[in-house]
Amino acid sequence: MLIESNLRDNIDPLNIYTYKEILNIINDLCLFKNITDENKKLNFEIKENRKNLSSGEKKLICFARTIIKKIKYQKKFYPVSKFFAVHPHINV
Repeated sequence: MLIESNLRDNIDPLNIYTYKEILNIINDLCLFKNITDENKKLNFEIKENRKNLSSGEKKLICFARTIIKKIKYQKKFYPVSKFFAVHPHINV
């Protein structure tokens, strides 16, 4: 689901992630690769009914939102996952 706002607000509606984290995801997905200015990418306006986006771009924006949440989740719980990797005999 996309909202009528800019790209940054669509990927991070709660403003939790940094500018750099969001930009890395956008670049990794090759989203709007024809826009070279990074500020223009994040401030790209998603218009009413999202008619200025292709269906693939809409999907990539939703995918970017999912990826960035998962990255934050993995960083947060990395010590726990590392512990279980070192101690495989412990079952939870």
